[in-house]
Amino acid sequence: MRKISLNFLEQKAKEIIRKTLGDYILPDDIFSQLALGTIIDGDDRVFVLFIPKELAKDAIDILRVRMNVYSGEGFVEYIGLERKE
Repeated sequence: MRKISLNFLEQKAKEIIRKTLGDYILPDDIFSQLALGTIIDGDDRVFVLFIPKELAKDAIDILRVRMNVYSGEGFVEYIGLERKE
């Protein structure tokens, strides 16, 4: 089976992130600070939306989307935000 490109997986992850964030409270001052990183975990690529800090260990994870490199399927595995009522 052929692997799906990282660029394609990232675009799908961004779609999932946009759709998911609509249900959560994300203050404007935090929104402007967000960055997206990628973690390689076996056959998965985990796209992490986070607030960067001076030291990497102090970064604050906002949302994680796990994408499979073979199927292209993805799911949100962590959300560090308060849900809208």
